[in-house]
Amino acid sequence: MPDQSTQYWRAALYSFGFLLRQFAARQLDISPDELRVELRPVAEGETQKQQVFLADSLANGAGYCRHLGELDAAGEPFRLIKLLRDMIDPREDFARELIAHGKDCDSSCYSKGCMRDYSNMPYHPFLDWRLGLDVARLCLERDYQMDLQKDYWVSLVDQVEKNLVQLLPGLERNDRDGIPTFEFPAQGKTFILHHPLADFRWTQFINIFDAIRRVSLVMNQFQ
Repeated sequence: MPDQSTQYWRAALYSFGFLLRQFAARQLDISPDELRVELRPVAEGETQKQQVFLADSLANGAGYCRHLGELDAAGEPFRLIKLLRDMIDPREDFARELIAHGKDCDSSCYSKGCMRDYSNMPYHPFLDWRLGLDVARLCLERDYQMDLQKDYWVSLVDQVEKNLVQLLPGLERNDRDGIPTFEFPAQGKTFILHHPLADFRWTQFINIFDAIRRVSLVMNQFQ
């Protein structure tokens, strides 16, 4: 797995944690602020990874997280696995409503079902429900492919195109094998727009995470 210490992975892991908190609170019929989200480093040999965990906000809480993490006879956290499957299932209200509101939300917001609230304000700049969904899928499917071709990313790609074309007259989008690609003939440059967590080695690329949050950084790439 790629280096989880990068800013993009930290954003993704926190996004996953707060998205899971939101869904778990709905399922348990409690307020999200009754659960807290944390990251902690975990060493696997010489590799440092990050572990996301939920905990009851109160020291002597009601045991919500213990309940969710209970293991079955095979040692599997069966309730947590079901929670993740239900959370990402587009046939269920939570995922369906989350994806539907994507046309108005490029990262996170205060809408019902999305991740922002006053208890997690320090994390607002990098919370992203799309990244949260992708990490949830990765938890269930080890070989899950991180790309921008999922329906909930496509609308954001279109928004990035609209913004960049307005700022850079002459910029053209020419997708290659479904991969969003931008060409700037005036500079003789071609840039590939890629997923924040993609293991990408193309020398000229735009991370969609930056295209939404740090437009000036992206603009400098075209200079």
